[in-house]
Amino acid sequence: MKRNLLFAAALMAGVAVSAQELGEMNLSVISSETAVTVPAGTLVAASENLSVFTKFQDDYKTTGVNTDEFEAFLINDQMLDITAGGVTGSANPKGEGDASPANDYVMPINGCCYSFTAPGEGGTEIAGYFYVFGKLSTNKQYFVFEAGANSVAYELHMVAQGEAMHYAFAGDVNGYLKDDATVLASYPDLAATGWTNGIPSPDQMSGYTRGNWAGTGAGVNGMGCIVFPVYAGLEYTFGAAGSKLSLCGFYFEPTKSASVKLHDNDGVVADLDLIVANPDAISSVESAAEVVAEEYYTVSGVRVAEMVPGLNLVKQTLSDGSVKTVKVIK
Repeated sequence: MKRNLLFAAALMAGVAVSAQELGEMNLSVISSETAVTVPAGTLVAASENLSVFTKFQDDYKTTGVNTDEFEAFLINDQMLDITAGGVTGSANPKGEGDASPANDYVMPINGCCYSFTAPGEGGTEIAGYFYVFGKLSTNKQYFVFEAGANSVAYELHMVAQGEAMHYAFAGDVNGYLKDDATVLASYPDLAATGWTNGIPSPDQMSGYTRGNWAGTGAGVNGMGCIVFPVYAGLEYTFGAAGSKLSLCGFYFEPTKSASVKLHDNDGVVADLDLIVANPDAISSVESAAEVVAEEYYTVSGVRVAEMVPGLNLVKQTLSDGSVKTVKVIK
């Protein structure tokens, strides 16, 4: 899968990382509960070989992140303590011409964002999978950009008010969210949920979730993570539109196999039940129901009478009333 090599050539090659790494917050730099101006490039979280920085200058502060009394993430056999809180900024990120990164798929040029460079060099090979941990909200739009140009598809997993939510954007054939047609190609009924444009919020994706999510109300806070593949040597920028992402750490692994649980004082209280078998997620949801109807779409979102040569997106209606989208190559 060819990546943007022009950007990759301009980036310093990272250190190769061959094992799982947990990145904890550096609250010694941003330690105030009152927002203070923090320069771009300030270290906010680090593991042995990877670091996350503020992407732009903004007013940052520490904030409580442990909703529903959760005190830690357990990722495989490593613990990420969140009792000390996380870091959040003040300004909503904007792109050129005041564009929204989430609505217009435009790389932000200011506001509260974080960035890191994937280990390795070259840009054409997957270096691994990156997990962003924090306090998430069901009415916020989250975004990830690769090499300052491409809006990246991702998985989102969270627990809010005792209910689990899991979904993933399939993206285009290269894993990018470039326009509304790309999103609708994978989720052609999304408009019926209230989605209008840009990257849908978790509330708008509730009809496509895997798990128990029934929608307890718009704007519900919860604990969770965003997961996406990263390519060697490329820089990634992530954040939230409409509000700021409250970051409390990260995790990196070369192969996507993490088990993630939330803990309180009494032990394990929630299992995020991550989708690990298939990065397209929606097509990985297993069901005993039978397919009763199919609709066919091209990767650009155009509905066709039958599958065309190459990659097709097939919307399947199941006997239990659920709907899923799968990729089929003819």
